[in-house]
Amino acid sequence: IIARTESIAPQRERAIFVGNPADPVGSSVYSRLTETGEMSPLGWASTVATNGAGVLGRADEIREILQATHADTVVLCGQLNHEDFQSVVSTCIAGGCRVLAVPRHEGFAALRSGFVKQRGVRMVELTVPALRAQQLLIKRCVDILGAVVGLTLLLPAFLMVAIAIRLDSPGPVFFSHERVGFGGSVFR
Repeated sequence: IIARTESIAPQRERAIFVGNPADPVGSSVYSRLTETGEMSPLGWASTVATNGAGVLGRADEIREILQATHADTVVLCGQLNHEDFQSVVSTCIAGGCRVLAVPRHEGFAALRSGFVKQRGVRMVELTVPALRAQQLLIKRCVDILGAVVGLTLLLPAFLMVAIAIRLDSPGPVFFSHERVGFGGSVFR
């Protein structure tokens, strides 16, 4: 008996994007999600205009757009007022759609978001990724240990290179220069 196996392509999510198609953040999100082929874009539910390439209608017409397109996923990548946001999300969830929302800080580099609770209120905290005190101490120990091991292993080669430099050219063996370090401190 010969068994024949066929490669089954993964199902592409049919996606509607909610926002302004001309907004740089929205168009960037659109490109990144659709260029891999995981999402098949159906068009935009626009927050600004009802005409243009790829615009299926206004954001407040999301129920009709979902009924016409049978979308699997709705990606919120634009600014919506509270009422529109609530209407779009509740309509999508009632329609069985997956809802993805792009954070408002998407355009800011190096920001990390995380959920925190402040006096019982769930909030999104935006921080710059940084090492904590214990992590800095561990990093410093690893740096020093690595430097000691590396210098010990390479010392014979460094001595030969230093002797060759001294014999071949005038001046010091080591080049020194001022650099700015952690916290703005200057060192040689």
